Amino acid sequence: MEREVLNIEMMHIFLDESGTKKDKPTLMAGLLIPSKIYNTFEFVELNRKLQNKEFASLHWTDYTGYPKMRNDILEVFHVFSKYALFTKFNVINYNANPLDIPPPPK
Repeated sequence: MEREVLNIEMMHIFLDESGTKKDKPTLMAGLLIPSKIYNTFEFVELNRKLQNKEFASLHWTDYTGYPKMRNDILEVFHVFSKYALFTKFNVINYNANPLDIPPPPK
């Protein structure tokens, strides 16, 4: 019996959570990017700009149409749109404490 070799693909996984019990919606998002894509020049350049704080903001909770922010968002979307078929993005909306049960005492 011939054995098949499994391919191993390294992935980068990013998680983020926003919102609180008082500040709805409460969202959790996960983004999975294969290393081969994450290490392309375009993604390396996005990371460099993030680390050097060259983007206006990529936390778009208060988008105002400010041209610099708009252009930065478009740049990120442009890069991601090229590789969207090879990434996985999930978002869930949840209620952190739907029964308003107080946490147990410590």
